[in-house]
Amino acid sequence: IPHTVTRHRGSILCDQSDNPVKRRTAVPLMAIDVMLPYYGDVDHFKKAVDSVLAQSYRDFRLVVVDDGYPDPEPARYMGEITARDERVSYEKNEVNLGANGNYRKCVEMVTAPIVVIMGADDVMLPNYLQVVADGFAAVPDAAVMEVGVSVIDENGAPVRGLSDSVKAFTQPKTQGRTVLHGEKLMTSLMHGNWTYFPSLAWNSEWVKRIGFREGLDVVQDLALLVGPEQKWLTTMGYLEKVDDYLNKALVV
Repeated sequence: IPHTVTRHRGSILCDQSDNPVKRRTAVPLMAIDVMLPYYGDVDHFKKAVDSVLAQSYRDFRLVVVDDGYPDPEPARYMGEITARDERVSYEKNEVNLGANGNYRKCVEMVTAPIVVIMGADDVMLPNYLQVVADGFAAVPDAAVMEVGVSVIDENGAPVRGLSDSVKAFTQPKTQGRTVLHGEKLMTSLMHGNWTYFPSLAWNSEWVKRIGFREGLDVVQDLALLVGPEQKWLTTMGYLEKVDDYLNKALVV
């Protein structure tokens, strides 16, 4: 099973080799693309953008792709920002592509070796991109990194729902930077998808090669993590694979 994940203080990184010794060529640490496919609450969107601009790590590009949200305020707001910050760009789709289509468009626009595909209702802590850069510098052949996540509600207050409790229960129990790969990683993900998609930072070459699967508006992170070789990633196929892994775990 062709993947490796590294965890650092609640973070996760992943590459394509089942053998942690024989991995592909390391990705050089360069700029980070922050892609922000947008459609939704304007105030949340503004907070998301502001949190990117407030990053302590400055070598990034922010690209906002508005999927035709019927409000002129995002364009006005972004116009002010793009006028003063050349790292930021904004465009609005003439036709609504839908969540999956807009995500796939964002992937096509990536140019940096590392990419974060951010949710328009999420915020980055000020050191997020620095943690990402440090993680890829330490494990440069990783395909994906997950950092620690604090779940908040629409008002910014800490919250922990049932799905968050399940993620906390099923996520790998590690200390410090840890590399996960192969069957151990896949088994863990089949027990429960403990990743948070907006927190993931990807090796751009890898994520562009695989891309987002048409029709998947959710579990896109899981589809990317298990890779294109896993033809069973349909609803029934996924459930059957989960059942298979659970049965194996019970035997052990």
